[in-house]
Amino acid sequence: MTSAPHHLLDGIFESFISRRPPPESVLVGYSGGPDSTALLLLFRRFQPSAGYRLLAGHLDHCIRAESSSDADFCRSEASALGVPFVSGRADVPGLARNRGVGIEEAARFARYDFLLRTAAGEGCGWVALGHNAEDQAETILMRIVRGTGIRGLAGIRGIRPARTPEGGVVHIARPLLSAMRKDILDYLSVHGARFVLDASNEDESYTRNRARRVLFPLIEKHFNPSFTQALNRLGSIASSADSAISSLFSRDASKYVFQCESGVFVSDAFLESESSDVLSHLVIERAFDLSGVRRSVVRSGHFESVATLLRNESGSINVPGGVLARRIPGGLFFSRPSPKPSGFERVILNPGSVAAPEGAGFSLSISLPVPACPGSFQNSSGLCESVDSSKVVPPFLLRPPEPGDRFNPLGLCGTMRLKKFLNSLHVSPHSRSRVPLLLDSSGRIFWVGGYRISDFAKVGSGSLRRLELRLKYLNAK
Repeated sequence: MTSAPHHLLDGIFESFISRRPPPESVLVGYSGGPDSTALLLLFRRFQPSAGYRLLAGHLDHCIRAESSSDADFCRSEASALGVPFVSGRADVPGLARNRGVGIEEAARFARYDFLLRTAAGEGCGWVALGHNAEDQAETILMRIVRGTGIRGLAGIRGIRPARTPEGGVVHIARPLLSAMRKDILDYLSVHGARFVLDASNEDESYTRNRARRVLFPLIEKHFNPSFTQALNRLGSIASSADSAISSLFSRDASKYVFQCESGVFVSDAFLESESSDVLSHLVIERAFDLSGVRRSVVRSGHFESVATLLRNESGSINVPGGVLARRIPGGLFFSRPSPKPSGFERVILNPGSVAAPEGAGFSLSISLPVPACPGSFQNSSGLCESVDSSKVVPPFLLRPPEPGDRFNPLGLCGTMRLKKFLNSLHVSPHSRSRVPLLLDSSGRIFWVGGYRISDFAKVGSGSLRRLELRLKYLNAK
């Protein structure tokens, strides 16, 4: 390691990797912005002494018109540093639309999915990200605003394990989590480093941007000029408190949560304990983890809803990640909707019928033609869509995807391979085989159930009547 760092950032980085030595291979998430640029430079500088293999990974989110030029810039800069470069693209706006989530959440999902897949494929033990002290403070504040517990107050962890889409484990590392943004910019200036600025970071329609550009300056001006540092101290204290509480109660919590093939069972026996409030949080948290519910999307209200359900005699609630929690004798059962099996196929002679293949795990309804509503021609979510009834002629065929299928997605001129379309939305091969398709009498796919309709079938300003398509996933019994 470098014995005498020349800049504050060198010391922060060196302290991090001395306490947590990097693995043999490291993938740096490189957006081209100031934070990731400084992180890549630091990893490159310390590489000779630390001896790790280094790669840079960049995902084009397809949100901004200039995003492809950002990818070219990153490729050029990585090449100049002698760092191997891996890139990918994701239709984040389309992903947000089809998943029914905001752009920020869809972008986060696509970015982590790409980085974790790349790390697994390249044999990297770390995915290194450039989050800094201001990012930490923003995260803690947003969690306070939305409602959180002690673990949420701890904010972003400096290093944590993450499961790859293939089931392996890599670690997310954030060496600059204690660095202020001004020190990062100064480091780049000292080294004459080039970087790009993402214009979307100025867009106050995004919640985090509003917090950064409006809420923080307001609090720092009128209440506490060191608000960022205060939140970071709070995060550090909360992290220590969470670790202490977990060490005291986690063993007890594990006694009440059981994973089985079809889901996760939570015994309500702990409700008799005097410490049931503390145990309740840890038990539910463990159930969320084992059910695959990501902690980043869990709010305090979800814990409260599940805790209330535990104290009721019956009922069920949906929790983030498509998980159903339902009351059964002796506790709660967490499960996902039954997957749609491949091999389902049914001919639908006329609109108005309902197709629900036995054991398919979903029901499908096609309404009778109804008048098209002027001014509301955009289709809604992937689960409820409208098509122009004059453009799709029955009988319809319901079936799963087949090799060679092509599809004309809404908003795209021309067709593309269905496999490529589903890949762009990060639909796994296992799930792909269970996606319901609707074809009209000419054999054209006009709806990829749960995702998108075909452009040729869309309701437009000249449409007179439409069909409403509804897909509903059934909960496991």
